[in-house]
Amino acid sequence: MRVDSDIDVLLVRPDTCDRAKWEDLVVTLAANITEWTGNDARVLEFTESEVRQAGREEPVLADVRDHGLTVASSAAWLAQILGPKERARGTD
Repeated sequence: MRVDSDIDVLLVRPDTCDRAKWEDLVVTLAANITEWTGNDARVLEFTESEVRQAGREEPVLADVRDHGLTVASSAAWLAQILGPKERARGTD
């Protein structure tokens, strides 16, 4: 990561969560990340239902599964929804 890189954060909102409260927390989180690191925070949000619907059709979710760092909760949930990481060609 470069010093001037932004910090990408994927958040998955529970379907039953209070949306207004969630949005306030996301704004606060993004501001805190920027304050802590000096880098802009870029937040990408999905609901649980959206993740289940998009599944393998959403490339950013596969990228997070394959390369992301889990800060809270478990990476296993996303891996379960998307299935196993696809093996690179020519690695057999």
